[in-house]
Formats: sequence, C-alpha cells, structure tokens
Amino acid sequence: MKKYLIGNTIRFKCVFYDFDKNKVDPSIVKLTIYDGSYKKVDEYILGANNKESKGTYFYDIVAAQAESGSKGFYYEFYGEIDGSPSINRGAYQVTFI
Repeated sequence: MKKYLIGNTIRFKCVFYDFDKNKVDPSIVKLTIYDGSYKKVDEYILGANNKESKGTYFYDIVAAQAESGSKGFYYEFYGEIDGSPSINRGAYQVTFI
C-alpha cells in the first residue's frame, strides 16, 4: 500500500487498453474512492481535462488531515470500452510522517 503525506497532492493515473493491447479512450471514465470498509467516499467523472494522452487519464486529490490514521483507502478507475467494463484498482494510505 502506497503512503502519502497529509497535504501532498496525490495523482492517480490509469492507462486503458483494448484486447489487442492498443491504448484506447473509453466512452466513460470514472475514478471512485472507497474507505477501508469498501464504502464509497467520492466519485469523479473524468473528461478531456483529465486526459494526458490517448488512453491515459489522471486525477489529482490533496491528501486530507481527516484521512490520516485510517487503515487506508482504495481507488478504482472504471472505463467502458465498446460497452465492456475495464477496471483498475489500487490502495493508498494517508499519514503525517
């Protein structure tokens, strides 16, 4: 689990591929944040401002004091490619030190 310091900006990033391993832009791109109990905390719909290049999307969040000391959080990128879901998940923790 990756750790981030309170007050730092966290950049979540995901690359989407088709079945032929070519980068592709999904029709829908979302980033969802879950707490340690898998309860949805936030959801963000990503668009052109969050696109780095073909198939590559990002979203920036500032690590908050309120998140410190928790057991961690999970993030999920969700994209739809030709009507099929593509999901990428990871975990992170916010700490003072």
